[in-house]
Amino acid sequence: MAQKHFITRTFTREEFDEWDLPWGAGDMVQSDVIVDHDRWSVWHELIFQAPDDGKLWKIMYQRPATEKQECDRWPDLEATQVETYWVTTLRYREVLQGDGDTY
Repeated sequence: MAQKHFITRTFTREEFDEWDLPWGAGDMVQSDVIVDHDRWSVWHELIFQAPDDGKLWKIMYQRPATEKQECDRWPDLEATQVETYWVTTLRYREVLQGDGDTY
């Protein structure tokens, strides 16, 4: 069976600085979610649309866990291309009792 490989791209720190990532200008940043944390860092998964190719990319970055910590925001500059897709989720909610409802 053939091994599958994801599409990746290596960005530069200069590109991220120019695009003001991870904050981003306009609607460049699609998602920024905390995915992990340790004693010194908070790890984020960032989905952004690169202005030079228009594609969506996912990359991890970290921020210091406290104001007294320091860390390298971009420990890895390789991002994985992603795409959007729809998900249908079934959820449940409580039903309010109305006039005349008795059990």
